[in-house]
Amino acid sequence: MVDLSYIVAVKGQCPYLGRLIESIKKQEESSLRTELLVVNGGCDYIPDSDMRVIQSDDFGIYHALNIGIKESFGKYYVVAGQDDCFSSDFERSISSWVKRGDLDLISGAVQMDSKIVYPQRKSILGFDVFKGIVACHSLGMVIKKSLHDDFGYYSNRYPVCADRHFVRSIKSKVDFVLSNDVFGEYNTGGTSAQLGMQSLCEQFVIASEGEKIGRKFFFLLILVSKLLKFWLK
Repeated sequence: MVDLSYIVAVKGQCPYLGRLIESIKKQEESSLRTELLVVNGGCDYIPDSDMRVIQSDDFGIYHALNIGIKESFGKYYVVAGQDDCFSSDFERSISSWVKRGDLDLISGAVQMDSKIVYPQRKSILGFDVFKGIVACHSLGMVIKKSLHDDFGYYSNRYPVCADRHFVRSIKSKVDFVLSNDVFGEYNTGGTSAQLGMQSLCEQFVIASEGEKIGRKFFFLLILVSKLLKFWLK
């Protein structure tokens, strides 16, 4: 059985895909059995490598990821953008948790531009907040595949933040660990990272789902504050 599936969705030009594949192939020695699965929605060039390629129509990132998850053989999976890069000790840092198999989510730190974003759980005015646990379907989270059998796949209602919606809907029902190990480098120049305003609005809708009016107003204030910062950049 495969322990970990690397899932990458690609389309258009993929100039850095080779670098990502190299970062996977050059992992420090670990006992994990892995596979690389590429869902191709129209990439001009797929490097010749030991991987499975699934051809798919382009109906958005989460449509492609759902296909990849369903086709994967791993007990766990991790998603990477075509211009991301894994740390050389990524597999070694998660190996013991993956082998144990009792955790549902394994969240690690991610380098974004010149700073490192660490996953943390904290409370703000009584609101349970996860920071860094999901960053635009980044390589900072390893997910147990069987969760999707229990809770469904990524929703097409959220073109940019469906992963955030998924994790928020299950976070109180699963076991997870927050690691300070840096899992890799997340490229903030990708398409999803550039959809700042849409991302903020989707985050507000997700955070407000099922909340009472007072909490919705609190999240609305946060949204307005973030939109002002976005516009003033």
